[in-house]
Amino acid sequence: MAGNGSQARVGVGRLFGRLIRVGNRRSKSDTVYVVAEADPVKAVDIIRHNVAGPNVELENLVRVNAQLLDALSLKRTVCPT
Repeated sequence: MAGNGSQARVGVGRLFGRLIRVGNRRSKSDTVYVVAEADPVKAVDIIRHNVAGPNVELENLVRVNAQLLDALSLKRTVCPT
């Protein structure tokens, strides 16, 4: 398919991740993670299964853009379940 290369850029500007807060009601210190996953439910699940311990609260705070993901050298990967 011929073209000027614009097809390769389709969707690149739409890539984003999530900022997830992990906290504990007994502690006043929270940790915030940047996850290279656009879906908020999946992003929270990634943290829940890989980082968070029992009795923690997880909260999807905000969407982060591709520039932040690039600055942190984060890339979306498929993790085995």
